[in-house]
Amino acid sequence: MKNTKAYGAEIQDELRETAPEYEKWRRRLFIMNCVIAAGVFLLEIGVNIILFVQGKVNPDIVYHLMRYLVVPSGLVFLAVLFDGIMMRCFPNKDWLLNYIMVLTVVFMCTVVAVTHYVFPITMTAFVIPVLMSVVFGNNRMTAATAASCSVCVILTGIWRNIDGTDTDRYYMVQEVVISLGIIFVSLIVAGIVNSLITEQNHRLLDALRKEKRSQQEAEAANMAKSSFLANMSHEIRTPINAVLGMDEMILRESSDESILSYAANIQSAGHSLLSVINDILDLSKIESGRLELLTAEYSTQQLMNDCYSMMIMRAEKKDLLLEIK
Repeated sequence: MKNTKAYGAEIQDELRETAPEYEKWRRRLFIMNCVIAAGVFLLEIGVNIILFVQGKVNPDIVYHLMRYLVVPSGLVFLAVLFDGIMMRCFPNKDWLLNYIMVLTVVFMCTVVAVTHYVFPITMTAFVIPVLMSVVFGNNRMTAATAASCSVCVILTGIWRNIDGTDTDRYYMVQEVVISLGIIFVSLIVAGIVNSLITEQNHRLLDALRKEKRSQQEAEAANMAKSSFLANMSHEIRTPINAVLGMDEMILRESSDESILSYAANIQSAGHSLLSVINDILDLSKIESGRLELLTAEYSTQQLMNDCYSMMIMRAEKKDLLLEIK
């Protein structure tokens, strides 16, 4: 049971590594929030210029600029500044920073909707934070964002009913209903996207489990192969040493030149076979990370003669000429 839990935890760690990098997404959202804040500031300037040209500015210019330029732009920039402070103070609080990034956009949409209720479509901007929350793949966050957007839409509608003109009040209910409907639709779309992401994560988790299982099986098979090679190499070396020992006796005791030639070939082939077996052992050592390189002198001429001795019989059987130059 403990091994299963440890294996599951290891898989979860691997899945977490392949999951979206929240820090990277937060940085992107923070940059986007900065762009939105700058856009709101430019919007305030543009709207005020238009109102000045049309002569619809409040006689108290200071009050007008404070209400429609300084206060909304200042609130938006303060929200962005708050994001930056929170990112520095709580760099490891993923859930907190994710909520703050999305709710900051909700706050900025509220500022724009409350300030510019002369535009009949400003409250539809609340769909932006709902869709933004999808990047974090959290249904609770998406639902909380949609709920906060709905509350802000209702509060904006109440503010417009209190502060606006008769024309603003006439269109207020319709815009609130349309905005709430759009938020609801965006919530459904976000839920579908989140479910697809969750399903994809489950598939990825299954693939990681299969890959991990296959890797463990491959490692077990590799270890079994290495063990087999090591054991067989030792088993084969024993009779070869016996053959070489008997061949050494022939070389010592025989005086027939043909027999000595045959025995020399046997000795050369035996040493070559031992070299191959040693190479097999080296392969097993390489796989286990225990290979040691040895520096030693060797005879090139002897190496060529050994190769010649091993190949000459096959060459003669195939009527091939084998020469060493």
